[in-house]
Amino acid sequence: MKLKPVANRLPLLSVLALAVLLASMAYTPALAATTVQHPRVWVEGDLVTDVVPGVSVFTVTAEEPDLQLPFERDGNITIPIASIKFSDQFVANAEEVASGTDSVATNMTFTKDLLQYSNGIKYIVLSESNTADLKPDTWYSSNVLITIDADETESGNQSLPITNDYYILATAKLEKTGANADEIADMYIKIWLVFQDEGGTERKIVLNYDYGRSALDIIASSTLIDVWLPGASVYKTYQFKIQDILDEAGVSWVLTQLTEIKYAVSLKTGATLTSGGEWGCKGYFMNVIVGPDKIYVHSDKVENLVGRTLNDADGNPQGNDETIVFPESYGEVITIYGAEVDEICDLTIPFRYEPEPEIATAGSDGFTYKWTFQIPEPQVSGSFSLSNTKLLMRSWFDGSLYDYLYVAGANKLDEINTLTVDETTGYWEKELLTGLNPGYKYDVEAKVSGLPEDVFMELTAPAAWWTGKGIVYRILMFIYMVLSALGIKAAGVRRNAMRYRVPKR
Repeated sequence: MKLKPVANRLPLLSVLALAVLLASMAYTPALAATTVQHPRVWVEGDLVTDVVPGVSVFTVTAEEPDLQLPFERDGNITIPIASIKFSDQFVANAEEVASGTDSVATNMTFTKDLLQYSNGIKYIVLSESNTADLKPDTWYSSNVLITIDADETESGNQSLPITNDYYILATAKLEKTGANADEIADMYIKIWLVFQDEGGTERKIVLNYDYGRSALDIIASSTLIDVWLPGASVYKTYQFKIQDILDEAGVSWVLTQLTEIKYAVSLKTGATLTSGGEWGCKGYFMNVIVGPDKIYVHSDKVENLVGRTLNDADGNPQGNDETIVFPESYGEVITIYGAEVDEICDLTIPFRYEPEPEIATAGSDGFTYKWTFQIPEPQVSGSFSLSNTKLLMRSWFDGSLYDYLYVAGANKLDEINTLTVDETTGYWEKELLTGLNPGYKYDVEAKVSGLPEDVFMELTAPAAWWTGKGIVYRILMFIYMVLSALGIKAAGVRRNAMRYRVPKR
């Protein structure tokens, strides 16, 4: 047989050389930009736990040793200020309220108690109620006065010597009581702070929580400043720099020392009273802190301030009187500055739990998936709890492409086989299970087949060249390219090669 000249064989040799080169590079066709992904399955819900500032919100310190939950944040956290357990809640020992000097209104009985919520947060409750008929349109006020002694103040963020640059923070609520409480026209509670200035003159700043007030107001006299605050039957927190109060009041005091504190409850009767009626009021005082530092969460921006403060130049409220929003962008560690905090009690944290799935190719056009969820269970009673839990699935493939879907052994295929990919988002999403039980293991298994080749290729990659799959894949692709270059149909070889690709993560 007569051979063709070498020059005539160069094009064919070039094609074969190119085929070898492409095969050695584990050829993957270039695709247009796509958002296709492997399906995702996750659990979401709410975690309720005590959070220690400076530690991940998913670290349960009540367990021994500390338990690190396998969760990540799934939204903003709302921090109730009344759930912040300050190390020192009061400017003087709260126990002193029992031995303080009482002043009781006529025809009234007055009680005072230091109590504690189940989470360990203390509070003072003062109660005033009538022992005889009261006069209409009349104020009745009872109080307890505590003289502050340097030896009796708690350590931490309080200090007897003060300056105008100190801050006052208070958390309190109030309520009407008695069978005829609707005949009470108004009520307020007072936190009465008594100072001395540099000349020894007594000066007073009084925080008044007023039940019927909606706007903050400051009224000053020569020796007293009344700060009138909106009060409510839920805890409200306010924080002010002393100098800001003095500036707003238009006085030039130079304060040097805090000497006394007075807690008061007051009610005003209405124009018409029922004979033999019962009227009363209660004041709940959770925090009264006077210290050198501004108290805030994460950063000293006004939206992170613990407590509402003076209005801005346009008269708009600033700060937070009930809750603080801790955005997801802030991360998993809540830090509170300006005061020592033991913990934030019973905080609700939206979470997501999404373990990595096991993925394997199924033929040349599909995949099998398995997700395993182990829902943590508290080992110490009450250390944490989970609520609103649900298991969800998101898929970038139509439900008709699924061969099976099992959730905890239950066949869920009928729930998804009619679902189609949304053109806007590029996927569909389905809730598969609710009310997951802590301590249980949940398996989710699925199989997809019949995927378009470009989708399969996008979700896979050649195995490493030194592995068995990698070697077989490259040999088959080499054969495919050689045959294609010779004009021989080799689609079957290519399909067989696809079986040796591995899923991308």
